[in-house]
Amino acid sequence: MTDGAVNPINSAHLRAVRKPKVAERVAREIGDAIIRDGLSEGDPLPNERVMAEQLGVGRTTLREALRLLETHGVIRIKPGPGGGPYVRRSRPDDLVGAMTLVLQFLGSSLDEVAEARAGVEPVVAGLAARNATADDIAAMQGTIDRMRAELGDASVFYRENDAFHAALAHASRNTVLLVIAETLEQVTASIDTQIDYPPRTRARIADAHQRIVDAIAARDHEAASSEAAEHIAEFRRYAARKFPDKLGEPVRWETSTA
Repeated sequence: MTDGAVNPINSAHLRAVRKPKVAERVAREIGDAIIRDGLSEGDPLPNERVMAEQLGVGRTTLREALRLLETHGVIRIKPGPGGGPYVRRSRPDDLVGAMTLVLQFLGSSLDEVAEARAGVEPVVAGLAARNATADDIAAMQGTIDRMRAELGDASVFYRENDAFHAALAHASRNTVLLVIAETLEQVTASIDTQIDYPPRTRARIADAHQRIVDAIAARDHEAASSEAAEHIAEFRRYAARKFPDKLGEPVRWETSTA
C-alpha cells in the first residue's frame, strides 16, 4: 500500500455487529429497574400506559419487551381484570427448555450431557463441603432417608434422586454452578426415567449419596468431590452396560404441560 492510500475494508472478513432491537433495550431497562428497586416475586409492575410513558416507547414495543421478559422467566403476565405484568423470581430450571432445544439442534447425545455432569458435579460437591449449612446437610440426608424407606417405589426414588442433586447444587453456594448443575441434571432426567433400576441398584445409589453427604458433613472437600465423580461415573457405566442404546440417543426437547 502506498502512502496516503486508503486500505479498502473487506466486509467478508468482518463480523456484523447487530444493534439491539428497541424492545430488547426496553426489556433490559425493565429488568434493571426490577433489580434496582428491589422488587420481589409477586410485586406488580406499572400498567402499560404508565410504563410506555416512562420508557418513551409505544405500547407495541413495550408488549414485545414484556413478552421477552416473560419468555425468560423474569415476569409473568396475568390476563383479565386486575391482571398485568408481575415480577417472577427466576429459577434454575428456567434454562432447561432453552438448553435442551439448543442441544437437540446441535446433535448432542445424552452421554455428552452425562459427561458434562461428570465435570461439574465433583466441583459442586467440593464446594458444598466448604459451604454447606446444617440445613443443607439435613435436606440432603432427608432425600436419602426417604429414598431408602421406599426403595420399591420408583416414583419416590426418582423424585428423591432429583431432590438430592438439587440440594447438593444449592449447598455449593455458587449460583452459576447451581444453574448449570440443575440444568444438566434435568436434561439427563429423561434417560433416568427410561432406565429400570431394581431396588438393589436404588439402594446402591442411596449409599453413594450417603458417602457424598458424609464427606460434606466432615468438611472433606476432596472426598466429597471424589465420591461425586465416582457416582456419576457409575451411572454412566451402568447405563452403558444395561441400556447402551439410551446413552447414544440424541437430546430431545419436550415441552411441559404444567
